[in-house]
Amino acid sequence: NYWPVMHNPRYHLSFLVRRDVIELPTCFTCIPCVFAVCSRFTNSMNIACEINGIGAMKSARGMNGHCGMNNARVMLSEGMDEMKLSTHSELQEAWHDGHGLQNNLFYNLTKLKLVNCDITPYAIPSNILPCLKSLKELEVQSCKKVKVVFAKNDTEEIPTKLNNLTLGNLSELTLLWEKNFQGILKFQNLQQISVNDCKNIQTLFPDILAENLTMLEKLEVKSCDGLREIVGKEDVTTCSGKKFSFPHLTSIHLDTLPELTYFYHDIFTVEFPVLNDLYVTECPNLELFQGADPEREAASTSTSINRQPLIPNLKAISILKELSLDWRHISMLMLGQHFEDLKYLNKSSLFFNFDKSKKPTLTLEILEMMPNLQDISLGLINSLEIFLTTHNRKQGILRQLKILTLYKVFELQYINLEDSLLNTVCEKLEVLNVLNCLDLNMLFHSPSVLSFSCMKELKIGYCSGLRYLFKCSMAKVLTCLEEISIMECHSIIEIVAKEQDGTTSQGVKFEWLRCIILSSLPSLECFCSGNGSMMLPSLIQVSIWQCPKVEVFSLGEINAELFRGIKTSSDSNDQLVFYNDLNASVKRVFLLQVRISSK
Repeated sequence: NYWPVMHNPRYHLSFLVRRDVIELPTCFTCIPCVFAVCSRFTNSMNIACEINGIGAMKSARGMNGHCGMNNARVMLSEGMDEMKLSTHSELQEAWHDGHGLQNNLFYNLTKLKLVNCDITPYAIPSNILPCLKSLKELEVQSCKKVKVVFAKNDTEEIPTKLNNLTLGNLSELTLLWEKNFQGILKFQNLQQISVNDCKNIQTLFPDILAENLTMLEKLEVKSCDGLREIVGKEDVTTCSGKKFSFPHLTSIHLDTLPELTYFYHDIFTVEFPVLNDLYVTECPNLELFQGADPEREAASTSTSINRQPLIPNLKAISILKELSLDWRHISMLMLGQHFEDLKYLNKSSLFFNFDKSKKPTLTLEILEMMPNLQDISLGLINSLEIFLTTHNRKQGILRQLKILTLYKVFELQYINLEDSLLNTVCEKLEVLNVLNCLDLNMLFHSPSVLSFSCMKELKIGYCSGLRYLFKCSMAKVLTCLEEISIMECHSIIEIVAKEQDGTTSQGVKFEWLRCIILSSLPSLECFCSGNGSMMLPSLIQVSIWQCPKVEVFSLGEINAELFRGIKTSSDSNDQLVFYNDLNASVKRVFLLQVRISSK
């Protein structure tokens, strides 16, 4: 719902209005305060656009001959806080050299986006930087020629109010801050930093700046192939023993950084006393925890005294609430020095990305360290045999677990582990998520379904080999189910399969099932293929999206007194389809889809 707007060919800008979420495309003139409105607007059309720093110009009418209607106007006032530069070449040139820009217009700007801009080499040139006195959020995305985010300005000290910095898909970026700032630029208010898909950057912060990031709360760095260190040593003559303190840092996410080797390439100490979310995966060269192998530690000390672990003292993570690690760092954590339980930890993701020929078990020690864990994700493993154990201490481990996510469990054809630790810890499980398990052909095998008798939510996605979830006889055990969601499983034919004799002698009853979501299932023919009755007393809504073969919900009789209709798209404004009952409604949806596809 874009509005057509005329524009001055020299300057080109698009921006978003914060309060009413009015979005104007990349054809709206703003710099230098030249605005025009297309004559397509009706006589009563007013556009209320607010942008900090352009309050001096209250209205524009018929400027440069672009407005043909006296009633068409643009109201400018203080309050708009977001500006988004377009890819118009003239604007990029003006942004680069400063000609024609009234820089004082930016004094009150609080949010700036640079997306797909043809500017080089700086995202924020030195002539613009001093004018961003009120800037709190900066986002730079897909600017292919940007090499440095902030240019150096040695004329004055520049304190900034910047809180959030987001950088993404900057293929030529090598530096965030130009070298040798020497304290000229202050980022003492920076709270969140996100850097994603910047392949050529090697260092995130110079040390002189990192020492002043005392308000930093969240650090996220992903898919930066060339990154070697988080903090770089600006002055080689600086004495060793740097201390970095991040008293407000609560979250660190480091993901897919194949060359990351150092936090700081020298002797250092680091403190983050309130850290509660640690996510480190696919960082094979990073020393995260202090190992327990004295020979290895001695060799490391003699050959590279500068390669210190990021967390040498495991007490530093004792208050963690969320922890995500891959197998290398899980192993180091288990081998590390003794420390108190992670008693505050309630969510953990463990990724076992090792050679497929290896089949390690999940040692009890690491599970015993998480006595109050409620949400665990297990990914990149060959099978669920990591839970196989007969250890007599297994009682009581993970008894608080509520949510289990299985991600890319290879060779998993169905869950059938009655003799495993998993069967014990899932007794109180409420949510089961199964994602990208390509070898899965059915979800439950009869002995193991008993462990999921308390399950309320079942979500399955991207399991291309899945044929059905379970048979009718097993459905009676899942009495607490409230929601079933299946998406992107291209081979699934039915959700609940009939027994081998083709009957459902006692019928199927889901007492509390209120919502069913079936999305992108091209082979699905029905929900239940048995001919017995289905009791669905709590079912309110069924969503069926991109399931072209579904003509009937169940082959047997259905009792669903509360059923209101079928949702056929993700658009919340679309009305539900209802006709007589559940089966008839499914049939009507099918006929509507056939009619649409035949046009």
